[in-house]
Amino acid sequence: MIRPARRMPLLALVATALLLMPTAGWAMHISEGILPAGWAIFWFAVATPFVAWGVRQITRKKQLDPAYIPLLGIFGAAVFVFSCFPIPVPVAGSTAHPAGSMGVMGSFSGFAAFWLGRALGLGLFWCGFFAGVAADLLTYLGTSFEMALALHGTQSFWSVLGQIYLAFMPTQVPLSLLEGVVTGGILVYVNKHRPDILRKLKVLKEAAI
Repeated sequence: MIRPARRMPLLALVATALLLMPTAGWAMHISEGILPAGWAIFWFAVATPFVAWGVRQITRKKQLDPAYIPLLGIFGAAVFVFSCFPIPVPVAGSTAHPAGSMGVMGSFSGFAAFWLGRALGLGLFWCGFFAGVAADLLTYLGTSFEMALALHGTQSFWSVLGQIYLAFMPTQVPLSLLEGVVTGGILVYVNKHRPDILRKLKVLKEAAI
């Protein structure tokens, strides 16, 4: 009989062996390192000015209003948590997660869609809805563009771009609609209960419905 003191190392060894055992995997995300190093460095350099501009804007707004940082933290945490939820997508037989308006493409496209909706006189919910949809779909268009540019090889760039983007659609179209509904709903809720927050962030100049 194996004594308890000797059983723990044996169990740890067995557990380690099971964890290291190669098995077939069904990955949800794009594989790490799929972009060649040169392209990864290039896109890092492209993103750097936007990150620097964002940090500068945060610093400036913090100086004007000390309450801006806690507010930014709350919104950032909410977006992060929302983007972590795996959502079943029946049409694709898999799960995916919301984009949360991430990245340069998603942020600017969502911003543009929101203000275009306001210029057209749409209600607050629909402005948020179209911002959420645009941010999601344009995020993955940007991802497809980066991958196609680096990996198309001897094939047509546009053909590879279309194939990659279409591969995302079974999961991202349903999710983009979900993000649109959630974004629009949150804006309406905040505007109803704390319109001062939207005015402080200059999302709205006055209370809207």
